[in-house]
Amino acid sequence: MGVEFDTHEVTAFADAITKASAPARKDLEAVVFKGALNIKRDSSRRIERHPHWRRIAGAIDFDTFFSLKGPAAEIGPNHSKPQGNLGHIPEYGSPTSAPTPYMRPAADAEEPRFAKAVEDLAVKTLGLE
Repeated sequence: MGVEFDTHEVTAFADAITKASAPARKDLEAVVFKGALNIKRDSSRRIERHPHWRRIAGAIDFDTFFSLKGPAAEIGPNHSKPQGNLGHIPEYGSPTSAPTPYMRPAADAEEPRFAKAVEDLAVKTLGLE
């Protein structure tokens, strides 16, 4: 006596994911780019009025790249720009000054928008609308 399985639905779903993955990569890269740009703009806005660190706002930059896990971004002060190499001081503080976070709050504010954009893209790509 043997057991038989009908894997038609699983195979069809796997085929749909495979078919959707190529165009979805470009769309996902666009979502990551937009999220990184939003964090850059928000963090710049948060630090630009600080009396000692306002030049850090112009040093904030980002790079997007494709990692083993997919599209990714690195966002923060560029060390080659004015005050860029000092960006950690207001974010985390020093022995003589309290922290004035600007990167973490910007990332926290973007997180729900980014998650919603990725979810919407997955629903659209897989045709689950």
